[in-house]
Amino acid sequence: MLKYALLCGLLALNLSGALTESDMICRLTDAPSQCGAFCLSALAPVFNSLRIPHNLENSSDLSKANEVLVRQNTMDSQLTALQNKLASIEVALTSLQDKLASIEVALDAQARNLANNEQNFTKRLNGLESRLSDQEEEVLKGVTKIKYVGFQRIGSKYYYIEQESPKNWSVAAETCRSMGGNLADIKDAADLAAIQLNLKVNTNYWLGINGFANKYQYLSLSTGKNVPYLHWGAVVSGSTTNPPNFNCVVQNNGNMYSVGCYRNNLFICQTEG
Repeated sequence: MLKYALLCGLLALNLSGALTESDMICRLTDAPSQCGAFCLSALAPVFNSLRIPHNLENSSDLSKANEVLVRQNTMDSQLTALQNKLASIEVALTSLQDKLASIEVALDAQARNLANNEQNFTKRLNGLESRLSDQEEEVLKGVTKIKYVGFQRIGSKYYYIEQESPKNWSVAAETCRSMGGNLADIKDAADLAAIQLNLKVNTNYWLGINGFANKYQYLSLSTGKNVPYLHWGAVVSGSTTNPPNFNCVVQNNGNMYSVGCYRNNLFICQTEG
């Protein structure tokens, strides 16, 4: 009976002022029966404040409470696992960002290398184009030399002087065309003097000058326009400067004369080269 009285006293002391002095008096006449009821009535305010069900002996309520605790523990575990996963994802994202930064640096370096290579390639290409242009020019010069075999630079143009086979004016003109040129017209007095140094004296050489349209107007065979230069020789006594049917011009000893186109003479071809 003494132990029941002590239990009631301890419970009363632990109520923290919630019970009155009269409530803490435990008058025991039947300790086993009275103390149990007293303790329950004394602890009722504590149970109510803790919101604990009064019927704790109900197994269904205990099962539900345990189920709630288990679910709470499970959710806590899942939350912890999710937080760990988020932390891992953050670490992976940080690593990925570092890798992307490294890739950007590498791409920038490659872009600079490509730009440098493009500049070098452009320089090499320009150099090759320049060399190719020089080679094409040399080839063209070689082709010109082959095409105009026998032509030589005299004054401002290239000339071929036929010294062996006289022909009439029309055949001489066709021969010059087959060689890639035309019967010559003379640019100026300097060209006339330079050509004369390569001609036989007292010998007629056909020029590409004619007066077919108008015997008083002499045109260039190569251009169809007025000739750039004429230097007529002295008229022989008793003759005229432009006799009838004398529509073709020759050069003789540095002078020009109109003669019949049917005659056979040596001739001079020209090309611009």
